Amino acid sequence: MTRGAGRIRGINPPHDIRHRMMRWDEASRSWQGRPYARTCEQREFSNDTNKSPNPYRCRQGQSADCRILDRQERHRLESRYGHHGPYMPRLLYAAAESQLASEYDHGALSYGAFTFTLVEILNAMKAENPASPDFATLMSRIQESLCQRQFTQTPQLVGPAALRQARVPWI
Repeated sequence: MTRGAGRIRGINPPHDIRHRMMRWDEASRSWQGRPYARTCEQREFSNDTNKSPNPYRCRQGQSADCRILDRQERHRLESRYGHHGPYMPRLLYAAAESQLASEYDHGALSYGAFTFTLVEILNAMKAENPASPDFATLMSRIQESLCQRQFTQTPQLVGPAALRQARVPWI
């Protein structure tokens, strides 16, 4: 049972009931939802119809408040303080902004679908090729695997081009 605010929000089914909604697929070596147990394919939760990046939108982790959109003002401050502007990290998002990230039930254990797939693909890449791929290749393989498992989320890779094209250091 989910806790909070003194009311029941949901009840998790026992494992024997939950396993009736899944089947083991030997080819992909993963649990798959049975056709009658799949959720709605349309998972659009945002009214935002503009899919292009909006520079005025504040996204978590991207230092939006520190960014100055006026190029001349930004260059003036960069030279004054002797740096290249606010740091922009490489961010791996499990789903697009208008989507929900899915859960993957692996037997009796539940994982985030993106995290489970990321670890699985990193282990596979390490075993098959010692050369480290770049992050764009990693994210495309994760997207393919999520589609094969019939998850509707789209992973996102955000950051400066140099960081997006860098090699994955964990392999």
